[in-house]
Amino acid sequence: MLKAYERREVAKERWVRAAERMNLRKDADGKVRSLSEMRLPYTFGLIDMAFILRLLDNLGIMPQIEQPLL
Repeated sequence: MLKAYERREVAKERWVRAAERMNLRKDADGKVRSLSEMRLPYTFGLIDMAFILRLLDNLGIMPQIEQPLL
C-alpha cells in the first residue's frame, strides 16, 4: 500500500513540474509574441541603422564610395 502511495506521489510531482514548465514556456511565448506584434516608430529603425552603419564604419567594413552622394 505504501509503495502504491509513493508511486502516486512521484507521478503527481512529475505532473506538477511538467505543468509548471508548460506555464513558464507559455509565458515566455506570450512575451515574444507581444514583442513581434509591437509597432515601433520609424525613428527607431533609423537609429538602429545609424548605429550599425557607424559600427561598420569604425570597423572599416563599409564600402568606399568613389562618387560623392550629394
